[in-house]
Amino acid sequence: MNPRYPRMLVLEYGIDHRGEMDIQIDITEPDIALFTKLSPSHLEWFENAELYYEEKQKLLRRKHKKTYAIGNADDEHQADFACQTWYGKNPDMSDLVLWNIAEHPDGLEVDFSFQWNQYHIVSPILGEHHAGILVGSFLVAREAGIVPLDIISYLRHIHLPHARGNVLKWINESLIIDGTYNGWFEPIVAGVEMLVRLAQKDGRKTIALIGDMRELGALESLRHEELWQDLKKLPVDYYIFVGAVCMEIIQPLMNEEWRERTFFTLDSRVAGEYIKSIIMNDADKYLLFAKGSQNTIYLEEALKYFIFPEEYLKLVRQDSL
Repeated sequence: MNPRYPRMLVLEYGIDHRGEMDIQIDITEPDIALFTKLSPSHLEWFENAELYYEEKQKLLRRKHKKTYAIGNADDEHQADFACQTWYGKNPDMSDLVLWNIAEHPDGLEVDFSFQWNQYHIVSPILGEHHAGILVGSFLVAREAGIVPLDIISYLRHIHLPHARGNVLKWINESLIIDGTYNGWFEPIVAGVEMLVRLAQKDGRKTIALIGDMRELGALESLRHEELWQDLKKLPVDYYIFVGAVCMEIIQPLMNEEWRERTFFTLDSRVAGEYIKSIIMNDADKYLLFAKGSQNTIYLEEALKYFIFPEEYLKLVRQDSL
């Protein structure tokens, strides 16, 4: 083997069409497979969600290698998966058991037990909904032969790609949690729930900047209706929605209570101007969470209207700057 070739490759087996997993497995079968929580975010070319899950499960149909599979025991859609090791909160279902998650504005602390040992992870990744990714990574690295204490150290210094939950600074000592790379139902709801919890820690006001969820096919209307049913239960000060689907599906669902605290537009730049008008006339500190599909939405363009210029290069899709 060429000594310059990496000893390990970390590959994402993503799908948005039937048959795509077969193509990826034919290219290379993984030695280790990690399943995070499955969310059918690309349903446009699937007749239903079950076919999406079945396509994901093909990763375990081994042809040449004996793949070591790690599953999420808290995800009901993985109940039939043939995994060797499971992680999750339920001690009856999990080999690695998550038993404490502490959420902070600058990251997570996670306590878990595995094979009669207890471990403590401190990581700059935001949101308790990402705890499973951290412990799943621990299991992958351990199976790859890395010493547990080294894994804990690596996770402490992990760097997130742009727009995957990075924190940006803006005026009035306010902060932005930037998730503008892409957006789907469960990450959006989990992100807004995180927004509320973190803001309550130091009395900040809240803004949720939400874009359309694309590539949902026949489920587009239903999933947007369900999104609002979940979001309206949360004590957010302002919801800003961007995109034609949000305007068509969510805006008619507004009652009198919410009309004064929601804003709808087709243009992320208009959303940015509107948010800027809110914060420029208010001395309070804000926490903003932004997430939505990238296709024609590009929520990062809204953020440019109120973040500091030195933060621009931390936004996604800014290669021309």
